[in-house]
Amino acid sequence: MASTLENLKTAFAGESQANRKYLAYAARALEDGFPEVARLFCAAAGAETVHAMGHLKSMAGVGSTRANLEDAVSGETYEFEKMYPPMLELARSENHRAKTMFEFALKAEQVHAALYKRALDAVSADRDLEGKGFYLCPFCGHIEFGKPDAKCPICGAAAEKYRAVAHAASHLQGVRGSKGSTITLKGNAIHTIGELPAVGTKAPDFTLTGSTLGDVTLASFAGKKKLLNIVPSLDTGVCAASARRFNLEAAKVRDTVILVISRDLPFAQKRFCEAEGIAAVVPLSELRSADFGLSYGTRIVDGPLEGLNARAVVVLDRNDTVVHTELVPEIAQEPNYEQALAALAVG
Repeated sequence: MASTLENLKTAFAGESQANRKYLAYAARALEDGFPEVARLFCAAAGAETVHAMGHLKSMAGVGSTRANLEDAVSGETYEFEKMYPPMLELARSENHRAKTMFEFALKAEQVHAALYKRALDAVSADRDLEGKGFYLCPFCGHIEFGKPDAKCPICGAAAEKYRAVAHAASHLQGVRGSKGSTITLKGNAIHTIGELPAVGTKAPDFTLTGSTLGDVTLASFAGKKKLLNIVPSLDTGVCAASARRFNLEAAKVRDTVILVISRDLPFAQKRFCEAEGIAAVVPLSELRSADFGLSYGTRIVDGPLEGLNARAVVVLDRNDTVVHTELVPEIAQEPNYEQALAALAVG
């Protein structure tokens, strides 16, 4: 009789395979013109993920990030050294069409192992990887660290075919164990995708769009104290009130920039500021990238405002260290101006 641990391993493998299979079935259902059947397959795939994650947790299958990276290096190395070579040899001898993907996978796993080793070296030195981003070839599974400028070295796909890999939080949405926060909208509970950066940590970098449609990053305000006024939309009374209040206070603090960040179009932000006479606040938009709300944990993941940012304030000192945060508990409520401004004055 199998032990419970052996049963967990079997169940984890089965649920994981079912997740991938049902997503493939969903794609086919869409292709065949059955969108609701596709939705059912997607729902079931999500359910299998819930089960698989539960089984993995029960068998203590997730360790520290360093231990997880070591396991990933070992797994990828096994695949390209032991698992795929005989599979590829047999497929070639039979002239089976599987030979193409076997070869793609064998070569891609070598790249994956090297990337995991690089990450392991970084984590062992108590640092993260550089923020160059990852790009995935959708044809063979090759991963490029940094935007590719040449064709895929495995399958020859053009560089523009690579897909940028979204912020990890977007992939983990709904996965049990990933952190989020509960707030309310007129008394009804809604949730964010993560948590605000912790006080005392370095603020995540960002790339947002300014009123002239140029990219604006955290480094654009180097050497200044920063107050990030994060709002769902400037086209609401409360959001407009907070922008006006911070605009009035901005001139009172030296070497300071106050940013209002939302998913509104830059044109709408500019019209609002001109109409309200707001000149001391810098409006920034998530026009081209949704990563800000993911990095700062403010993206709302359910309810009528799903996809927008929760109302929050983050204050940074001149070195981009977080000195104050507030996730406003009720969307219809204004932030605590006094606490934010006091932190700004000190920082």
